[in-house]
Amino acid sequence: MLIKYTKISDEIWISKENGKNTKLFLLKDDGTCIVFGDDKQILKTKDLEFILDNQEELQEIKNQYIEDYPVKHEKFFALDNCDFIDDLVKQEIKTLKFPVYSLGSEVLYCAGYWAIKANDSFDKRYIVVFCPKLSTVLKNKSSGPFKTKILAQQEAFLLSKREMKK
Repeated sequence: MLIKYTKISDEIWISKENGKNTKLFLLKDDGTCIVFGDDKQILKTKDLEFILDNQEELQEIKNQYIEDYPVKHEKFFALDNCDFIDDLVKQEIKTLKFPVYSLGSEVLYCAGYWAIKANDSFDKRYIVVFCPKLSTVLKNKSSGPFKTKILAQQEAFLLSKREMKK
């Protein structure tokens, strides 16, 4: 099967027909490819051959990612390009190994999806947050980053389950 696609990450592609996105392909570690479109299909990846459709579109989509983690804001600055952040602060943040960015101020955000413990003493659940502020990640119990919302939801569920047992 020959598919024209736009690569979003190493695991995710979007196919195109007549200039429209038609299907989402999710490559799994076990050698299968889940195809989301009109109906969900699971295919062996050896049966698929991917050909890059549009290099410009790939660059446009890649600009919405930092270290392969999605970013919800359209215009942002990766940590290395933040001239308004002190170099010592940058070095300290880099030790955390979080994909961090800014919108042009000193407020920093973490790319990707995160499972963060609700800050309510009665509520022991973890919630999924997309691109939280770095301060939120640091002051609360958190797990992340995750490349997809589904992975973050699974982690939040497991962490919440553990908290309920305490």
